[in-house]
Amino acid sequence: MNSIISQSSGSLVDPQAQRLVDFLRDVGLPHENIIADPSERAIIASNLPAYLSTLPAEVKRDARYLSKFVIGAGTGLFDYALNAIWNEVVIDLRKKASLYGLDIFFDAAVGGSKTREFYKVEDDIASLKDSVLLDTCRKLELISDTTYKKLKHILDMRNDIGISHPTVYTINAFELLGWLQTCVQDVLNDRPTEAALQIQVFISNLKGHTVPLDTTTRQTLERRFAELPSHLCGNLLRTVFGIYVAPDTDQAVRKNIALLAPALWAKCLDEPRYKLGIVLEGYNSNLYKDKYQLGEQFFAVVGGNAYRSANERIIIVDNLITSYSTNTMVGTISITRPR
Repeated sequence: MNSIISQSSGSLVDPQAQRLVDFLRDVGLPHENIIADPSERAIIASNLPAYLSTLPAEVKRDARYLSKFVIGAGTGLFDYALNAIWNEVVIDLRKKASLYGLDIFFDAAVGGSKTREFYKVEDDIASLKDSVLLDTCRKLELISDTTYKKLKHILDMRNDIGISHPTVYTINAFELLGWLQTCVQDVLNDRPTEAALQIQVFISNLKGHTVPLDTTTRQTLERRFAELPSHLCGNLLRTVFGIYVAPDTDQAVRKNIALLAPALWAKCLDEPRYKLGIVLEGYNSNLYKDKYQLGEQFFAVVGGNAYRSANERIIIVDNLITSYSTNTMVGTISITRPR
């Protein structure tokens, strides 16, 4: 016990770390490149405390993996520290996804696939790969395009040189500090856009609003649709469609959606419209009869049959021809029928 070096509580770099490396050497275990060189750890000790002191208390309060990052960096386990800060990013993005609205998030992440029905609650976000989480957050404007590119690089580095994967690469101190700064400033200390949060509130209110919309409210909401970026309109359209076709949706809510959907549809680009047509065909192919019938109603309300899949459009034309032929034959029979 007397060999333990006393150190002030303000010191970041652990002086015992080298003793642990010496122990590994003495017992015959690999000991080189296990922890960072003293010069690299000195860079961490000179820069990290000052940076941490500038962070808001609300960012640090519950950031347990940020604490693990500090421990890893202080002991020279930089690959462990990289894993830790990435975990903190994932936790924060999941919280933002939940705040934004789970229905919208899951629609954007896995909508259209057979697995969509298994994604319902906040815990289900953990089932998504980190890359899908990043892609969806970018799509929903929870992170900017630039932040997405930075985080994508950090995820690649985490997968290639983090402690969770075999590697011989040595992370240097400035790399680690740069990744930390990106994760903190661009994610932990950043909030979703106002437009994104407004959509979440709208969806939450719409699902429980069974009172018929009056003209003033409807016109106000239609103006809001016009102010949204087109890609957010596409995400919103997909989620509104999902609410409309859900079997447990109140009929009064469907009527309100029918009032608003044409204006939202008109604001959207063609791509989300065609994607919705593919979703509708999927309901039919997978024998979701109720959802398919409600989906057909939705497309009729917005005047969107032209955006249904090619196979669906052929069926529509065939049905119209059959209906026309049947009516014509009935008319002919009624005319020639003896009195």
